[in-house]
Amino acid sequence: MGELASSRCLTFGGLVLFCLLLGGVRGQGTVVARVGEDVTLPCSYDAVQYGALGVCWGRGPIPTSGCSDEVLRTDGSEVVSRLSERYRLPWFRGPGDVSLTLVQVQESDAGVYGCRVDIPGWFNDQIHETTLSVVAAPPHAVRLELGPVGEKTLGVRWSPGLDGGRPITGYRIDYKDMTAPWEQALTTEGVSPSLTQVTLIDMRPNKAYTIRMFAVNSEGLSEPSNVVTVSTKESVPDGPPLDVKVEALTPRSLRVTWKPPRMELRNGVLRGYVISYREYISATRLGKWLHQTVSSTADPGSKVLNYLRPATQYSVLIDAMTMAGRGPAFTAPLCSTLAEVLATTTQGPTTAATTFEKSTATSKQNPTTLEQITIPFGEISTTSSPVTPGPPTLELLGVHDEQVSLRWTAGFNWGIPVSSYDLEYKEDKATWDSTQRIGGISPNQSEATLIEMRPSTYHIRVFARSSAGSSPPSNVLTFIIAEKGPQTDTPTTVLPFTTTAAVLGEGVEGSPVAAVAVPVLLVVLFVAALLVAWGIRRSKSMKGSLAIRAFPGNRSRLSNSEPLSEL
Repeated sequence: MGELASSRCLTFGGLVLFCLLLGGVRGQGTVVARVGEDVTLPCSYDAVQYGALGVCWGRGPIPTSGCSDEVLRTDGSEVVSRLSERYRLPWFRGPGDVSLTLVQVQESDAGVYGCRVDIPGWFNDQIHETTLSVVAAPPHAVRLELGPVGEKTLGVRWSPGLDGGRPITGYRIDYKDMTAPWEQALTTEGVSPSLTQVTLIDMRPNKAYTIRMFAVNSEGLSEPSNVVTVSTKESVPDGPPLDVKVEALTPRSLRVTWKPPRMELRNGVLRGYVISYREYISATRLGKWLHQTVSSTADPGSKVLNYLRPATQYSVLIDAMTMAGRGPAFTAPLCSTLAEVLATTTQGPTTAATTFEKSTATSKQNPTTLEQITIPFGEISTTSSPVTPGPPTLELLGVHDEQVSLRWTAGFNWGIPVSSYDLEYKEDKATWDSTQRIGGISPNQSEATLIEMRPSTYHIRVFARSSAGSSPPSNVLTFIIAEKGPQTDTPTTVLPFTTTAAVLGEGVEGSPVAAVAVPVLLVVLFVAALLVAWGIRRSKSMKGSLAIRAFPGNRSRLSNSEPLSEL
């Protein structure tokens, strides 16, 4: 009997030891993850039967109690401890699900993980062990941002992601026209892994691009980055206007026609065209360039050049412009205005005629063809009426505070001297019918400065006058007089007349005031004479420049001079 009892005790003790060593292991498993991914290790219990229970997670095999190298513990209602924020226990999975999530797993995270659920009673704990294997992977996608943008350059910069467990060996950049598919994208490969920004060159101006990027390591290509869209800035056109033709209309006019530059060479929105022309007498005798600006509203474009010299060859250039500036010019073949020949006949008014020689620009081999045309218009007198001057060309020299400085160049005067110039200006919302005109400016003047202008946006133009009448208006300039900031007036001390008299009266005791005042007055007159002489010399040295004061009462005067006539 004693041996039997001893044998039973040994059997029971062995069973207890076996249960302690076994620790209630219920399951094992294996999970494979790639570097940088989030991975979940499974563990769950019957929450309906047991309710909310405490759970611990540790690294390594589960010991007889608790968890080895514990990384997370919960009391059933909340997490009471964790090794780092990379270990998470989302509660939304459902009652009893205590699976552990590792964020952005690394190769160093590989190994055995144990989950112990504290079930009440002896040897009732539920245990689950999971072996985590981590393999290398391609890099994570980079975060792409825009850098500096130019006319033909695009800057991009990026923030690298995880390397996937293998060093990043380079980057790849894809870029394309915004409307094209990615299959047509251009690729820049071999970007150094040490860089975090690059500049793409040789881009087309005023063009919208979409860009994406990849990181590369020994395991392959990352997922594409976010896509950014950007447009390069406008540039000057790369090509001249097309199909430019110049033909004579009258003895004093030429017509220029053209088509816009090729679409791919415009480099932006066309704002207008500049036509430059001058007399061509010979290769060594050339006139002064004149310029006219034409808006780009018409396609094809057309412009009539007026106030030209009869029977004279002209050189004509035309170029297109964007907001960035002017492009290359097209040089048209030389073209001559018609020759004006006035004649009278004795056959009566119905047979009289004026004969012009018509010049038409053709090809380089035969640049000019002359053709006589006859236009009957009744009896012609051998004298012609005077021709008004051509329009001046107005130029803005600068705007400062309440002043604006201008310069103008006279147009062709047909041999009739210009007698004066008129300036005409108006505010932005006014019409030309309600302008301020400053007339009677000397024909020797070529510059003017308007002063004391009130803050506003202004438009200004100039006319030339001769005995034949007024010219057409010049080109219109627009300028802005900005508001001034608050200023503090400098206090000025004014002496009363009695004080001045007292000062003049000081001198030798008992001397009369007049005895001292007369010499002082002579000195003042002498100084005034010097100032007048200096002013005359200064006005001569201004070489055609004058200042004009614009008063708030809408009157205009020459600075330091008599009033001008207001027309």
